[in-house]
Amino acid sequence: MELEELKKIYNDFDDKLNANLKLNKELLVSMNLKNLKSEIRVPYVYEIINAILSILVVCIFLYYSFEYLSILKYSLSGFISAFLLSINFVLACWKIIRFSKIEYYDQPVIVLQKQITQINKIIAKSRKIEMICLALVIVTMFPVLFKAVYNVNIYNDLRLFIIMIIVFFGVNLPLALWINKTVYDKRLQKATDFIKEFKKYEQETITK
Repeated sequence: MELEELKKIYNDFDDKLNANLKLNKELLVSMNLKNLKSEIRVPYVYEIINAILSILVVCIFLYYSFEYLSILKYSLSGFISAFLLSINFVLACWKIIRFSKIEYYDQPVIVLQKQITQINKIIAKSRKIEMICLALVIVTMFPVLFKAVYNVNIYNDLRLFIIMIIVFFGVNLPLALWINKTVYDKRLQKATDFIKEFKKYEQETITK
């Protein structure tokens, strides 16, 4: 076998090997991107639901606040609760916008990593505000709700008022912590791990 034929066989083999490596890389990236998108979709959908529910409840509180506008102790309860939930609505919309701006394809991994990092920072900042608003709205919502639903002046029964606050704190705060851990922390950590895999594979490819 002549030298030229050997070179041709070697070059053909090398081309096929490179083509297979490229295909494997594309498949790996595609699979990881799908997994990444799947992890991000959960908190994204949750924020959409959160925004819808928040604005609906805001409308309910505003309705009853205006209905009892002449009775300050009820209208004030409703307006404060509506304001606190409006903050939650704004924060949810802020996160929805950031999630929707993520470009999963046709961009460098470093850009995707920056976008995920920015979302993590936004969630960390908004979480503190959301927890404060949740704690406050649990206290402020009962007077107007009890008046609207049961026609009861809860100010006359402080024992019931305190029990309701304790029960709602006992249920909602652990629930909020659980949601933050399962919907956000775990899934965004998985998303970060996928990005690390991209970068690691890229570095290995460059080294080779």
